[in-house]
Amino acid sequence: YGPFGEDEDGPYVGGVPMSTLGNHYFHYTVTDACGNTAALDCEFGVTDQVAPVAVCDDDLNISIGADNYAVVYATDIDEGSNDNCSDVTLEVRRDDGPWSEFVEFDCDDIGTFVTIELRVTDASGNTNTCWLETEVEDKITPICYAPENESRHCDDEELLHIDWDNVDDLNEAFGAPWAEGNCNAIAEQISVNNNLNDCGWGTVIRTFRAVDDWGNVSSSQCQQVITVYEVHNYEIKFPKDASAECGIPNPDTIAYNSLGCDLITVNVVDETYEAESDECYKILRTYKVINWCEWDGESDPIIIGRDEDCDNNPGDEDVWVIVRTEWNGNDPEFTAYVDRDNAENNTNPFIGTSRCTPLPKPNGHWANSGINVELTSVGHWQYTQVIKVYDFVAPTAVVDDYDVFCSETSDCNGDVSITFTIEEICDLDVVSVEGFV
Repeated sequence: YGPFGEDEDGPYVGGVPMSTLGNHYFHYTVTDACGNTAALDCEFGVTDQVAPVAVCDDDLNISIGADNYAVVYATDIDEGSNDNCSDVTLEVRRDDGPWSEFVEFDCDDIGTFVTIELRVTDASGNTNTCWLETEVEDKITPICYAPENESRHCDDEELLHIDWDNVDDLNEAFGAPWAEGNCNAIAEQISVNNNLNDCGWGTVIRTFRAVDDWGNVSSSQCQQVITVYEVHNYEIKFPKDASAECGIPNPDTIAYNSLGCDLITVNVVDETYEAESDECYKILRTYKVINWCEWDGESDPIIIGRDEDCDNNPGDEDVWVIVRTEWNGNDPEFTAYVDRDNAENNTNPFIGTSRCTPLPKPNGHWANSGINVELTSVGHWQYTQVIKVYDFVAPTAVVDDYDVFCSETSDCNGDVSITFTIEEICDLDVVSVEGFV
């Protein structure tokens, strides 16, 4: 102990920085009263044996991103971890996995609680950990995309077989929606607003939304509009004049073909007139034809003449009325034709008549609404057929059975009553009856 007593403090060395880790030396110099000196170096080491402080963020939220995964770095979890001697390094892991600078999460983690550990290491290798438990969420709203708008004609064969309430049918015919988003986002049809009328044209609006596996729904809906345009394509044959025998005349009558989106009905009215020549009587049979998919409910019928071929021999042949649809883009153009047959573009007739007017003459038919604008179809047509009814069968008298008649006078005279009926298939009013004894 030298000159110091056991209970006395000797000289000491101060100012040794504890952060200066490693081996160091104390250098002692001793000088006596006579000025003699001696020196001694004493080695010592500075070590850090205190663990760093680990601090975790307990309010961490994890949301899966648009690429279907999320990355959480150790620095995202750290909330001020430190050490008394040195800087620290940070590592992170999940569910007892390997330590790394970051951990990853994907769609399979959504809705689960995950334990994340943070390991803090100082320069001396001292470590400490903290951990937190957090729920993995999906907060990204998916986006829905509708297929392109569609336009069709109402006589499209495919439309006849579509069940407008069947999603698979609609997807196959008009395209399926799709979604953009993470974690299995899909688009689904939520409604079909069918505004087609009874004739088959109008609009159908399909509405969609996007959803993902975790119930996130698109903030806005998307729609597809299907426009179905009207098509009129029909043919009416008004019959030529006819003759018939008495009874129930059954001459050639009206016929029609509906090839488009048309609903045609026919009303027939007969008016009987007295004969003008050798016929028994005449029937003026008026046909009124309505296309309920075209008529506005008010327009008067277009009268089809009995001499559309302009040969001054009315009623000598059938008259066809034909309505066709042609397209200018999506704009329908309707044309009505008056013809000898139902083929308006053939050569029968070669040159038309334009309804006996000086207007330009069409080829292949008698007249059309492009030249004779009065033929512009309103879906309401009228024509009159003349039927002459002849009587070639004589009337007959039918006598009822009767008994022998007795006379109570000497001259054999008396009243006799015999009942009989006259059978006439044509017009009983013009039959005269005479009796002879």
